[in-house]
Amino acid sequence: MQEKKYDYDEQIKNYFNEQYINTFSKVKGKLKDTSLNSLLGNETKQVLTDVAKRIELKGYSKLGKDALVNLIADNIKEIYSDLLGELTYKEVVLLEKLAEKDLNEYVFNIEDLHLIGGLNSMGLLFKLNINKDLYLAVAKEVKEPLKKLYTNNEYMENLKERSKGAAYIDGLMIHYGMLDGSEVYKLLTEGNCEFINKEDLDFYLNYIFRSYEAFKDANALIHPYVLSPVDIYSQISARPNVKYDYNNFEYLIKLGEDFKSCWTEEIKVLRKSLIENQVKEEDVDSLITELIFNMKNEIGTMSIVELLEKRGAVFMQGAKSSEELITAVADVYNSTPLWTLKGTTALELEERSKTIIRTEKKVGRNDPCPCGSGKKYKKCCGRNK
Repeated sequence: MQEKKYDYDEQIKNYFNEQYINTFSKVKGKLKDTSLNSLLGNETKQVLTDVAKRIELKGYSKLGKDALVNLIADNIKEIYSDLLGELTYKEVVLLEKLAEKDLNEYVFNIEDLHLIGGLNSMGLLFKLNINKDLYLAVAKEVKEPLKKLYTNNEYMENLKERSKGAAYIDGLMIHYGMLDGSEVYKLLTEGNCEFINKEDLDFYLNYIFRSYEAFKDANALIHPYVLSPVDIYSQISARPNVKYDYNNFEYLIKLGEDFKSCWTEEIKVLRKSLIENQVKEEDVDSLITELIFNMKNEIGTMSIVELLEKRGAVFMQGAKSSEELITAVADVYNSTPLWTLKGTTALELEERSKTIIRTEKKVGRNDPCPCGSGKKYKKCCGRNK
């Protein structure tokens, strides 16, 4: 059973990796330069069409690729200031960092997946595959107007405050993984949140549309690292009694602004244990992030151990440090909000089930189980009673 779980986990992870690598445009021969025309010229006709739609370009449907490249490039050059004005604080900061070099060697980072995808769809950031090496590049024409924006302290301070609504959305997506699109819209339009300005509705919606994909089977938005939307949807649909908590504003904004700032004591213990088990300190934070998001996807123990070993962790049978590492990983899993449990941790759900069963006068054996699984009580928490 465990081997079947491992095979399935590795299959969906490999599929995700293959699909993601395929989103990087293959550069034929040597990259001429990082001008907008040169970078757009490496994109497929489909990608160019998507960019044209994103920037609301007209009259491009019958154009060949070269003509489409020129039209998009000319249009983007004219509306750079408008495009940059649509960006959130985190997008501007990331883009400015990448603009320091012509080519940035790509390092996989789950925290930036939605930002990179969104900026790429606007024609502001390009994902390149050069001889199987992956790079990110900012068009040279955008660097000067971007620098002016980034060095305008008053603008950036105001943008940081304005972007709290986007951070709230990011926090929701990190915590829950999949959310009904109409629910998110309702939160933005009907919620009583001080940090959401109704006049900025288009600002928030455009950010959502470029940053998060739609899972049409459920009319839902999904985090870019949801490995199997069908599995997640199946699990959350089986828990109708587990409710979402959209009102933990401070936590959700903090989570969206800086993922690491919400790391628990269990994660800090794991970090120390990983370093003691030979993981390089400069690599440990990215490993923990990947580990947590794998847990959110309910990736099994064998795959988790393999991930740790690939990233340098050493497991020695009987060694105290190895036993402490295993315990630390288990503690992090038990305290991590899981996407399949609607953002609830395994421990919270277990405690919730015990509390409800203890306080209810009587739960019939054929009644729905109070834990929210959707199963009958006799086939779930009341199985042995």
